[in-house]
Amino acid sequence: MRKLHLILLLLLCGAMVTGVGAQAQPQTRKVSVDGLIYDLKHPDPDRRVEAARLLGVHKLNQAVPALIEAAADPQPSVRLAVLEALAKIRDPRALPTYITLTADSEADIRRKAIAAMIEVYVVDASGFVAGTMKVIDFLNPFDSDYNTLVVEPYVPVSAEAIQALAQRLEDPETGVRKAAVMGLGTLRGRAALPQMKDVLSREPENGIKIEYFRSFYKIGDPDACVRLVPYVNDPDKAVHDEAILTSGLLRCKETVDAIMDIYQMGVKEREKVFGVIPASSADDLQIKCLQALALIGDARAAKLYLPALRHDKEDFRVAAAEGLARLADAQYMPALTERSAGAKGKRFQLALAYAFYRLGHKERLAELVRELGGSSHGDQVYGYLVELTPDQLTDLYPHLRASKGKTRIRMLEAFGVAGSSHNLSEIQSYTNDSDADVASAALVAVRRIQARHGI
Repeated sequence: MRKLHLILLLLLCGAMVTGVGAQAQPQTRKVSVDGLIYDLKHPDPDRRVEAARLLGVHKLNQAVPALIEAAADPQPSVRLAVLEALAKIRDPRALPTYITLTADSEADIRRKAIAAMIEVYVVDASGFVAGTMKVIDFLNPFDSDYNTLVVEPYVPVSAEAIQALAQRLEDPETGVRKAAVMGLGTLRGRAALPQMKDVLSREPENGIKIEYFRSFYKIGDPDACVRLVPYVNDPDKAVHDEAILTSGLLRCKETVDAIMDIYQMGVKEREKVFGVIPASSADDLQIKCLQALALIGDARAAKLYLPALRHDKEDFRVAAAEGLARLADAQYMPALTERSAGAKGKRFQLALAYAFYRLGHKERLAELVRELGGSSHGDQVYGYLVELTPDQLTDLYPHLRASKGKTRIRMLEAFGVAGSSHNLSEIQSYTNDSDADVASAALVAVRRIQARHGI
């Protein structure tokens, strides 16, 4: 009998445990879209965070108005979840919300609001970053790919967005300041230039100073050249390297004397310029200086270009030939002719061809066009073509008509960057090209020219 009682007791305990286990299993809470939207106002902030997260994961556009309202939530965790949800949904209606959140009390929200605001302009509806094939979930202002981004000239950017970024230039948080400076460059925030140039002198972080230089170039501000002069001699290598490069890209004649002085000191590995500027490797700083001087194309630097034509390193020879090309002065023709005989290195040969073209030898343009569509030297040649004047671009018409594929596309891209209304009729003839990529490149070129010249 006692054995029977024991068996019954064990069975009863097993049944009790089974019952408890069944009740303890997690229940999946199925919530409708309306339920998630309703939960954005739930008393429990964790429920509000989860509702925002799920609305973002599922990219529910119908929830955007409710999320915009929820962006004013008193809890920072909720505001952050709402911001991230809106960024995933990518609805342009959220732009005013992003602008508001750039002034949030929480630094992480301010920084991410800047990133989300920039996404409105550089990420399409499918999630592709403009000009790339990279899909993103949320734009990272510190990603190396981000730094190359700049909106097309025909993209209208909200004045309020530019103002919001300008107001963050002196933010107490380093990450927010950096994102703001980079954002102004990406959005071509010309209206913020006076404030940017004023605040730069007070910016303590070297990394952010560098972003100022890059943004000045993206915006295309030649007046920034005067501000760059002291940074050419900055004790920080990254700062002076970037200042020298930006001086070249902006064609800053104001920095020529300072850069020439550094070049003529013949910096070598572990030596220092003015006792403070270290070079990272032999000739490292020298070639940066010569390349910048070559971009500027100032007659004062001709005395450096000429001997560099005979340098044993091709980088120096290329920069020297490019500098003389931009001077386009016939007095240097003998030196170029002498060096063209048996010139070694394809990049140097192309730089010489460009110099001869700029000096009137139009037949040398064919040599450049042959390399334009290739992967090895296409970028070098493209860099030359975008420097041509609208009148000089007409020399490309016969080559444009005779080319196809990548070569024709890159020529059209060059027209879009350097052309004017003078070139529009030629470009428009390719907008119905049988090659869809060519037609697309022609349409973009037309839009760029029209936006740049207010047509």
